Amino acid sequence: MRERDGAAWNAMIQANVVNARLDQAKELFDQMDHRCRISWDTLLQGLVADRSVECAKDLYDRMSQHGVSSWTSMIQAFAQRGHFEKAKDIFTHMPRRDVIVWTALLAAFSQEGKLQFATEVFERIPQANLVSWAAIVAANAQNGDIGHAKELLDCMPESTVSACNILIGSYAQHGRLAEAKALFDSMQERDTVSWTALATANAHAGHHAAVQLLFASMLLDGIKPDELTFLCLLSSVAYTGIVDEVRERFMAMVVDNFVEPTLQHYCCLIAALARAGRLCDAEELIHSMPFMPEQVAWMTLLSASRNDTDLVRGSHAAQHVMRIKPQDSASYVLLFNLYSHGLASSENVVKERMK
Repeated sequence: MRERDGAAWNAMIQANVVNARLDQAKELFDQMDHRCRISWDTLLQGLVADRSVECAKDLYDRMSQHGVSSWTSMIQAFAQRGHFEKAKDIFTHMPRRDVIVWTALLAAFSQEGKLQFATEVFERIPQANLVSWAAIVAANAQNGDIGHAKELLDCMPESTVSACNILIGSYAQHGRLAEAKALFDSMQERDTVSWTALATANAHAGHHAAVQLLFASMLLDGIKPDELTFLCLLSSVAYTGIVDEVRERFMAMVVDNFVEPTLQHYCCLIAALARAGRLCDAEELIHSMPFMPEQVAWMTLLSASRNDTDLVRGSHAAQHVMRIKPQDSASYVLLFNLYSHGLASSENVVKERMK
């Protein structure tokens, strides 16, 4: 473009903020001759999303005028750092406060687990909307008060998918599978998060076959699985030790659903290989996957090596675990058990031959 107007500059800043390229966004911002409120607000939102609170505060102080967007951004920024009084101070000194601002303050406290602050704000909202209700449900659920969260959900003028998902997730975390399923079944509309939350609840309960059935039902319902859905599915299939099925699911994730595999997805495949006794293949995958192996991958191999009394491979895996996390005692215990088991096995072989 030969000439760039303010809208073009703002669009470029927005694109970089959305893609978490804040350095480029700040460069563009600094190059602008004339910045409007959108320019300031967009960069401020990006800094807050990046949890760069000091930079956000510096930018906020440089702004010649503030609006609802900048106020709510700074409320969120201060809440992220635990500066709740500063967040409330900005809120108190705002010349006007609508339901969006009230909800922003409530959501900020909710996300940081401050139930008392969140409850105080909710009770003072002149007219709570569905987002406000979902935020207070989340605050209670995250604080472990699932009973009250359910009461609030029942009191909502209209239950939302997001509020139900929050509660299903909490039921899953606390092993309350029956309640998670009952709420899921009562939902008029479900999204990917809903299905994944219920699948996770079943996985936590050890109902791995149910996870696979849920996945099939989800596809029939026309819901697209995401990386968390596949992580739950792969973990459940890997638990059975059927390597070929894990591989098929892994390939379907990449080829059919265009989901980029993460380190956790690879670890599921490593676990399946290890459980099937294919330690050589598991170690080869650890070295060949496009991620730097972390503790979980090597611990999986170490544990499997102990079961198969593979002293060489187990020692190699233990060395990597100790390098990554030297203070973790679990690797030392597993290595000790590996050698103890190996020595006992060797002693038994010698005794058998002496008979």
